[in-house]
Amino acid sequence: QGVPELEGGIFRLEWLRDRMRRTAGVMVLLVSWAEAQVANWRTKEGEVAQAIERARAGLRGQAVRLLVVLVVRAGTDTEWLAEERMASLRRKTELSERHFFVLNRDEMLVSVSQLEQVVRELADIYYAEEAKRVKKIKDARRTPATTMVRKGMKVGLLNEFREEYGMALKHYLQAYQLLGDCAQSRPLRELRGLADSLNFKICMLQLRLAPSPERACAQFDRHMRAWRGTAGGSRLLYQHWAWLSDQCLAFGGLLERAFERKLQDQGDIRLGNYFHCAANYAAQRRDEFERIGGTVGVSPETRARVEGWIRAEEIEVREPAYLGEDDLLVQVAPGTGECRTLDDAEVVAYSVLQEEAVDHSGHIIGLLTRAYGKYQQMSRKVSRTLLLLAASIAQEHLRAGNYGVARDFFNRIAKSYQREQWHDILKSILEGTAACARHLGLTEDYLRATLDVLSLPCAGSTALHRSCDDFLAALYEPEDAGLPRLPRPMLHDLRPPAGGARPVLDARFRFTETTARAEESVAYQIQLSSRFPRALRFSRLRVAFNDPDYNFKIERPPAAAPAAPGSDSPDVVRGDGDLLLLPDTPCTLDGVLPLPRPGTLRCKHVELHFGEAPSMVIFQRDVSHCAPRAAHPLYPTITEEHLRRASFIEQHVLTVLEPHPKLDIAVRQPLPGPAICREAYPLLVDLTNTGAHPLEGRFMLAAVPNGEEDPFADTSHASPSPPPDEEENGVISTFRAAAGAGSGSGGGEEVTAPVGTGPIAPGDTVSHAFTVRCDGSLPDRHICVRAEHGEGSDLTAGSERVRVPVQEPFVVRWNTYLTDPLRPTDAERRVTMGERFLLRAEVECTTPFAVAIVSAELHVADPVAVMLAGTDAGHTAAAAPGAAGEDAVSDVPDWLLGSEEDRPVPSADAAVAEFPPGVVQMGRGASYTRWFLLHARASGSPGNLVVHWRRQDAGPANDQPAEASQIVLAVPEVDMDYEPVRVSVHHSSHAVVGTLLPCHVTVENRSPAVAECTFILRDSDAFYISGLKRAAFKILPRTRHVLQHNFLPVRSGCLAFPQFVLQVRTGKVTRMVLGKTTTEIYVAVQ
Repeated sequence: QGVPELEGGIFRLEWLRDRMRRTAGVMVLLVSWAEAQVANWRTKEGEVAQAIERARAGLRGQAVRLLVVLVVRAGTDTEWLAEERMASLRRKTELSERHFFVLNRDEMLVSVSQLEQVVRELADIYYAEEAKRVKKIKDARRTPATTMVRKGMKVGLLNEFREEYGMALKHYLQAYQLLGDCAQSRPLRELRGLADSLNFKICMLQLRLAPSPERACAQFDRHMRAWRGTAGGSRLLYQHWAWLSDQCLAFGGLLERAFERKLQDQGDIRLGNYFHCAANYAAQRRDEFERIGGTVGVSPETRARVEGWIRAEEIEVREPAYLGEDDLLVQVAPGTGECRTLDDAEVVAYSVLQEEAVDHSGHIIGLLTRAYGKYQQMSRKVSRTLLLLAASIAQEHLRAGNYGVARDFFNRIAKSYQREQWHDILKSILEGTAACARHLGLTEDYLRATLDVLSLPCAGSTALHRSCDDFLAALYEPEDAGLPRLPRPMLHDLRPPAGGARPVLDARFRFTETTARAEESVAYQIQLSSRFPRALRFSRLRVAFNDPDYNFKIERPPAAAPAAPGSDSPDVVRGDGDLLLLPDTPCTLDGVLPLPRPGTLRCKHVELHFGEAPSMVIFQRDVSHCAPRAAHPLYPTITEEHLRRASFIEQHVLTVLEPHPKLDIAVRQPLPGPAICREAYPLLVDLTNTGAHPLEGRFMLAAVPNGEEDPFADTSHASPSPPPDEEENGVISTFRAAAGAGSGSGGGEEVTAPVGTGPIAPGDTVSHAFTVRCDGSLPDRHICVRAEHGEGSDLTAGSERVRVPVQEPFVVRWNTYLTDPLRPTDAERRVTMGERFLLRAEVECTTPFAVAIVSAELHVADPVAVMLAGTDAGHTAAAAPGAAGEDAVSDVPDWLLGSEEDRPVPSADAAVAEFPPGVVQMGRGASYTRWFLLHARASGSPGNLVVHWRRQDAGPANDQPAEASQIVLAVPEVDMDYEPVRVSVHHSSHAVVGTLLPCHVTVENRSPAVAECTFILRDSDAFYISGLKRAAFKILPRTRHVLQHNFLPVRSGCLAFPQFVLQVRTGKVTRMVLGKTTTEIYVAVQ
């Protein structure tokens, strides 16, 4: 320390003991006045006066107050006499009235309470005067800092006696802050002791005065930061850690008592924190003591001598003279009682021997358990802190030899850390679990814990080698490692990597293909890898599938003699030598697996067997959870690159398909061009025997829409029945024999059952010809052909699907026009509700041959929404303007230009409009036009145009409605405009005060009827209005009416524009239009 010590310390403990135990602030003299009722009360008065004088003589030179208590009984006369005699006694002893007190024995509770108050007041006066006296003392032998520290401690203690806690705290804080100025003149060991006492007093008073512990905690934290980094004058470093632990423990207890006194929340995190810190310092104390061991510079003779004194109880521990000094160790000689102070070497030896007797683990476990209980009482969750404390408690139990308790702690908390992947903490927990299992003789638990340690990514190379050596010793020769052999095989699951962890052993399996055929074989690969730094020898490898019949094993041949051919079981494949796994060197095993039957084959797990039964360890890798080979839907490019670079991609699922069929199918459609709906076209089915023997088979035909499943999926021999909605989807197909090929109706006999192939020699091909007729309006369909051979389990089948080459015979173009005047609608086909409009249908022939249109009908979807008002007669008289970007239309019927009486009347059925009778003949590219007059009442599609047609070369003899084909053409939707009257307002966006603002209101009648309108303009405080504020007028169909007004702004700012109301009546319907689009206008100052 380099600073010479002055004789004596800063604060004498004798002064403290004198004030606490010997020197009183008030002396109470009790006098019984029961005998004073007799005539000799004067004698009693003299005796009392002499006793008071003797007491005053004993207190001469001291400021101790004297209180005379006269004990009397109840009764008016007695009390009156006591008062008179007490006044006489005061005059005789020259004491003031406050130094006398009358105590009534019959009313003891009230009198004692009053006496307590009087004694307290006198004591308060004494300690106040004593504090003033201490402040005036000057000590020229010491530095001002040490003098102020001593005065601050004394005055603070005297104020604490007076219960002036605020003043006491003030002086304690001043003394604590001056300790740093005393470092040049006083030993550090003494200053640390003074800081300890002052800090305890400060924290205690701050907890008493403040409503919250914030200030006390801040003071303690400053105190710990100031003294943590220095040994504080301790001879040995572990003594400093012990002092720090005691500091945290004392403050934690002080905080706990303060919370109990103020009924505050016991779950404050600081309670557990200080007990936790005390445990950590206690652990550092234990570690430091174990580190130094016997290297403390004490000779064996000195250690033995001091140890003998301790056993003989010859060493006494005496209190020092000054606060902050070490205890005085004295050796008392037996018999003579001669005392001798121990020298430095003997003091160190005594300290070391006392430290060896301390139960460090028990002390640390107690502190950790106390902190754990405080953390558990918290309202908010601190689960990770609780886990960390539990891990520390388990480690201490392990060091103390409580292996069973430590193992229970480790097993409970390891699951949470494994789930959250805190590998650094998990490593120490698993190592502790392995150590407990080793001491308890649990071989299986030891092997599992060691494997878990080796699988962590944070396991270092040194720890990895040591753990591997221990593991191999326990695996192959457990007796040499001090462990019993396993009574039964141990199964260890090789979990897939998670969170960066890698398994110690890894086994991956894949099929080289994703699909295969039954009665064939598929190749597989097994990749084994090891992270052991040593070579591993396993006795057997076993692969298990969802079908046990596919399970197989790979094992070493017996050392005595090789196995005879054919002696192996079906699921065993012998290896050529030892099955070794080298460190960080993947080993790939290839093989072929036969597939006897179809189905889904899934690899469940791969097993590696070490040792021989029953003392055997089985490492099992569950491969059924691995991701199959598939591209990521969002990042296909990245996934393909990853698959391309990957050295081994797991694929554990194999789909085993049906065996290759012995009948090969080829379907041909020899057409020069596309086929037409309702027309028959040829279809050829070629069947080839690919087997080695003659066979007879059968095949079936069916038509299916796009996206539908195979109609023969049930493998039944009957022809599939059409689905219920087949006619709605337009899939109405018939198959007939080739005898009727070329006729419009399909010709030959219809095929509805399986067709037999007859005997087919090996390698021969048999062809079957059919004609196919497709009805309906949906061309997207396929024809499925299925061929079968054999029965039951020997059944083999194959199928072929071809697209039907069918197209529709017509293309239709639709146009809509408005009448009065005749003009096309816009692109959205918008028509005013209640207005008549024209619908023009232009049908163009797309067939390569001439056709005849037999009849056509317009079917209205909803007669209430759209009403037929008339149809054309097929004559044109004038041209109509075309739509935007189109040429003018020149086939407008003449009846549209005449009066309404000349227009044709629709048929009796208001929902059907028929063309005039007769047959229209058309060639490829020719078009046919028809007009319809409709009355719109709602939006939507007016309906469908149904056209019946046939080939022109069919002749008049075949002109029958039953033979005609039908096509349904949907009419495009028409948008109804529900706004018969449209209102628009035009004016400037800003105005000036005092300047006219013109406003034009335009009302447009868009309906075919006269609109009766009533216009009302509301008054406004911000504008003067010029013009009609109320007007009634009529607007003819499709005309406009303009209202003009002038507004004169009288205020500036952002003003509300005048509002108006417009009532409109068209026919029997009355509508009201309120307000205006622009609600505000900015008016500037002129």
